[in-house]
Amino acid sequence: MTAGRCIGRVGGLAVALGIGTALAGWGDCPAWADTTAGAAGSTTSSQSTGTPSGAPEKNQRKPVKPKPKSNKHADKAGKDTADKDTADRDNAAKPDKNVQKPAAADKPGKGKVDKGEAGKADEAARRVSLPRVTAAVPAKTVATPTVTAVAAQASAAQPTVKVAAVSTAPIAKLSRALRSLQAPVSPLSSTSVLVALAAVRDELERKTLKPTSTVAPQPVSTLADTTPNVLVIGVDGTNLSRVLADPANANFFQLMQGGTTAPASIVGHTTISNPSWTAILTGVWGEKTGVINNIFNPAVYDKWPTVFNQLETFNPGIQTTAIANWDVVSAIAVSGSVGADHVVNISHIAGDSDWSLTDDAVGDATEAAIAAADPNKPNFVFSYFVGVDENGHNYGGASQQYADAVRNVDQNIGEIMQQVNDWEAATGEQWTVIVVTDHGHQASKGLGHGFQSPNETSTFVIANNPNLFTAGGVNLKYQIVDVTPTVVTLFGGTPAPKSDGVSITNLGGSTVTPIDDDAALRAAVLEVIGKYGYPDIGTDLKLGVRTVFASVPYFLNQGFDAVTAQLESVAAQHIFVISPLAQAMTVPVQLVGSLTYAATNAVAQVVARLTGVTGASLVPIFMPPLPPLVGTEDPAPVAACTVLVACGTSAGIIAA
Repeated sequence: MTAGRCIGRVGGLAVALGIGTALAGWGDCPAWADTTAGAAGSTTSSQSTGTPSGAPEKNQRKPVKPKPKSNKHADKAGKDTADKDTADRDNAAKPDKNVQKPAAADKPGKGKVDKGEAGKADEAARRVSLPRVTAAVPAKTVATPTVTAVAAQASAAQPTVKVAAVSTAPIAKLSRALRSLQAPVSPLSSTSVLVALAAVRDELERKTLKPTSTVAPQPVSTLADTTPNVLVIGVDGTNLSRVLADPANANFFQLMQGGTTAPASIVGHTTISNPSWTAILTGVWGEKTGVINNIFNPAVYDKWPTVFNQLETFNPGIQTTAIANWDVVSAIAVSGSVGADHVVNISHIAGDSDWSLTDDAVGDATEAAIAAADPNKPNFVFSYFVGVDENGHNYGGASQQYADAVRNVDQNIGEIMQQVNDWEAATGEQWTVIVVTDHGHQASKGLGHGFQSPNETSTFVIANNPNLFTAGGVNLKYQIVDVTPTVVTLFGGTPAPKSDGVSITNLGGSTVTPIDDDAALRAAVLEVIGKYGYPDIGTDLKLGVRTVFASVPYFLNQGFDAVTAQLESVAAQHIFVISPLAQAMTVPVQLVGSLTYAATNAVAQVVARLTGVTGASLVPIFMPPLPPLVGTEDPAPVAACTVLVACGTSAGIIAA
């Protein structure tokens, strides 16, 4: 344990004890709700804890309302008016949110039981009653050949939030400290208290949950379903506060209403995409893996197994699929000991300046993968959307283009969830759906992210399964690094012993439930996001310096690649004298680029090690290539998919 961590823990405990002094007498209760006007009469009937003892009466997730894609590229003025009218109609049609819904148990396993023929018929009837896409929705063009191959900073003036009582079990020392205090003073916001308690308890609780032995214990016996199904949707560079600011993002919010949401922060960790997605897909922070920028290094995943490696090693019968429109994510999926069974790498569609069509291709491929999933086998699907992040870089996180990209992903999520509901209704099986982002985005156009502002460090995890997670719940413990341990646990496996994350199925005791799953849920999440800030000045400067030095080799490499591509283009035109000259210059430019990369990367690795990256390494000296992502770009979404099939190792890569 380093001195810095000791100081951090002591400081955190001191903060909690200070809050406890202001809340004397509260320590004898698990938690308390806001008692502002209007709350007293409703807390008994409308509040629920995050750990209910019984299973929900109705084994259904929140229904989805997918929107037709045909209006996506309409005139902006007309589209804004239509979106407003749609939002008004949706609000008018919403049911009364004051009616208490049964809460789902935060417990490991799907909890399936033998219902008999009559029970199965009744269950099927309830599932079939889910809303379906109407005939007015235009049919989408699905990449049928690809499918076949795959199948083989929020405002500080947030409203006061009424948060339900929480059945938590504080750690012994903290509990005794709170009970030992005397006279109370003015109460604080419930959410503020929960944030403080979570900050103190988080590291200690996680330490007790991490695997400490390399000997794998028996698989989780409470998983009644022998063929679980898990879908993880990754949305790059997405601020949850901006998602919630737009009522048109109904599908994001319906997943929140039907599941548990963590408005998390990765403050203290770098906010660059590759380190964060590596953390999500391995369960290990970038400080240990040594990933400091967006340069792909296959050696990382030999040492730190991905979720695909862990699942395939534990049970080769699990059907693992990755769908992404960033080649680095696709490369991660085929790396390590045993890559994913099926990887769909979707190239940027020519002329798609806002990435909406390319994101739509990801959505189409994801729907197709779910439709083709075998209910007699366990299925894992990871789906990645890059469009929001691209628009954040090009226009800024506060731009209309960024908001439009979020809406487009929301629409794709709605259509994916409709396919999930249809599949569940047809098979009687259940999917666990997790939505996660890697970082947020600066409001203004520029670098976008990489530093420690609250807009950049803002992340989220949404977990949705009516048998596992509390509907409309908020949990301040979930982190993006928990995704891989959670997925492995859901399939009955044991997360890698050196994981930084833990399975969120073990963190249900920290779930709280706002008094309703509409305005109160939205306000509670926004309040938590609004409380996140910068790290201490030392950490801020340290990570800022690391980002600057780590970015130099990456951007230099991009520059040399662009020059090389231009030279090759000129050489291919067979222009007298000029084309041979361009061809001759290609090799020297590549050589200078490689040497420049090696020199700047060496400096970046040294700086990374000095700023806390224990996994920093000078090897490899030169930038390693991506796996061969076979295929070419094509303006047609159907032909934009490059299919990589990695059965056993990444050597067997073919194109559809």
